[in-house]
Parts: sequence; C-alpha cells; structure tokens
Amino acid sequence: MAASFGSLIAACYGNGNSSTSTVSAGSPLNVSAGDLLVAYFNYGGGANASTIYIDDGSGGNTFSKLTYSNGYYIDTTCGFGYVLSATANASMTPVIHQPVNGSSPVTFWVVQFRPTGGSASLDAGPSSGKGSASPYQSGNITTTGTTELVFGGYGCQVETGTEFTAQIGGGAADGNEASAYLYAAIAWRATTGTNIYAYGTGQSAEWVCDACSFSISSGGPSGMWLSLNRP
Repeated sequence: MAASFGSLIAACYGNGNSSTSTVSAGSPLNVSAGDLLVAYFNYGGGANASTIYIDDGSGGNTFSKLTYSNGYYIDTTCGFGYVLSATANASMTPVIHQPVNGSSPVTFWVVQFRPTGGSASLDAGPSSGKGSASPYQSGNITTTGTTELVFGGYGCQVETGTEFTAQIGGGAADGNEASAYLYAAIAWRATTGTNIYAYGTGQSAEWVCDACSFSISSGGPSGMWLSLNRP
C-alpha cells in the first residue's frame, strides 16, 4: 500500500479562557488506533505557559509538545502538540490543561488524519516567527522524507474579523481550520522540500506563526509536544 496521510478525517475546537484549569473541545472525535492527531493552541494567560498540555481527559491519548512560541506580547503563547499513533477512542474529547491566570482567551484545534502504508513520525520543526502585523510567517523547515504532511499554526492576541488565508511552502494550504475570531488556526499541506515555511494573512496584529512536518515511516514513537520560542 502506498504511503499516504489521506484527507482530513475530522477536527474539533476548544474555546474558553484562562480563569479555569481546563478547557474542553466542543465536540468529540471518533479516533481509530494509529491515527495521527495534531493540535495547535493559543493561550493568553501569560505566566507558566510551559506547563500547558493536551490530553483526552482520561490519559489514553496525551499529546507530546513541541517548543512553545511567545507572541509579540509576552502574555500570548502558542504551540503544537501531537499523538503519532493514537489509542482508539470512539468519543474522544480533547482537553487543554493550563495555568489559571486572569480571564484571557484560550483556544485550540485538534485535527485527525489516518496514515496508510506506514506509521507517522515527526520529521522537522518546529520553526517559529512572530511579529506585530499581518501577514506573518514562520521560520524555515526542511523535510527529509518522501511522504510528508507539513502543518502551519497561527495565533494572534486580537482579531476583529474572520478573514484568513494560509500558505505552506509557497502554495495554498490543502486545508485549514480557523475559529471565528482567529485566536488560533491550523493549516496543512502535503509537500516536501527545503526552506519550507508557513504564511498566513488576517485582519489583526500580534501574530505567532509556527511550522512542523510529519512523515510516513516504518515506525515511530507515540505522541509528544513541540517546544515554543521565547523572546
């Protein structure tokens, strides 16, 4: 069977604020064993953001983290999380666990893919960028596999409109999910190459933009988070 990530299976969205220790997605995912789950969040509560993580509320699927990125202002933190080979759960409701600090917006997306012809592994990233104007772009990543799915994560502190477009690797994203006020958005594209970056446009300032990529391989570890860059 040829290696492929296929099309988006489903997505879910969580929206709340930093006055509570958890925020749950508004709808569940029907997860099959081996699915790839990728999350992107925007936390506006500032302090101790390094302790943030996402799971399914019962510990069956805990997302690994990639490095977190601070926004143009220090109180905005964004980042990716992922589960490379999910445990089956017919009604999985993702939950973000966060520090309680004020009542700033907290949003996150989780998207679901079903790799075939091999298992998913993290290949490249994260690479992050930030700025005080739209459009903005992440730093570059370079893929090493032949079958890759590159993700762009986008976050901002303030958004007054719903216009949003995403490009990855110099071309239009294959798909994206964005909330009505774009505190957080995630996009993806099946592509490979060197110096690939994510690029987004919207109506507001104070952007964070991150990029990472997954490949199909013969095996790989289960989920984890990517780190975020601090100024």
